[in-house]
Amino acid sequence: MSCISNESVVGDKRRFPLRAIERFGIAEPDVSVKCCHAIAISGDMDQLIKFLPTAVMRTFNRHPRLRALVVKDEEFMAEVQPHITLDDVTAKNLLRVREISDSNEDVAAWKNWNQFV
Repeated sequence: MSCISNESVVGDKRRFPLRAIERFGIAEPDVSVKCCHAIAISGDMDQLIKFLPTAVMRTFNRHPRLRALVVKDEEFMAEVQPHITLDDVTAKNLLRVREISDSNEDVAAWKNWNQFV
């Protein structure tokens, strides 16, 4: 591990070089990358849905790379953005939940999950 930091500060925002997989995600201009995590859960769904936005907010605020935006004037550099709020989770579409059942319609939709993402 190197003792030399590749990070820099411009204004009040920290900048850092993107890693290999992060570079792949920005190789094409004006293209975004979405992540989809599918899970099967049983239990109190109302509680999960109620507190999931808070969990997303806390995750983004704990991991600065999740809040990073690509710097357009420097190749393969990103800039950490300020902490997000619960309102940001909704406004920036950081979370989308889709419940499915055993209905024929939902089963067909699940087979084409990539269209949902």
